[in-house]
Amino acid sequence: MMNSHIAPVSLVDPRTDARHPLPLTVAIELIGVDEFYGSAMNISQTGVCVSVDNDFDAEALVRVRIAAFPPILGRVVWDFDGRTGIEFNEPLTRIALRAVLRHQ
Repeated sequence: MMNSHIAPVSLVDPRTDARHPLPLTVAIELIGVDEFYGSAMNISQTGVCVSVDNDFDAEALVRVRIAAFPPILGRVVWDFDGRTGIEFNEPLTRIALRAVLRHQ
């Protein structure tokens, strides 16, 4: 019998986009506040995981700068243990994602 106050844990990752390693330095601008630098861990068409020495609030609006590519607008979806997950406002096209991956 399950306790009704404990939510069941899902073992399925709800993200369906493939994530690709991305060992590049990135700039994360907390819009209207400051800019922080860190290392990208992985990227997909819909977001990026970064390791950065700053805590971000969930839902914070950010601008991600990767190398010489145009800034990407997004929002923080999680921040835990020195890593931050950012969802892009608009998914990258496959062509744009391939260009970023080739830039490594």
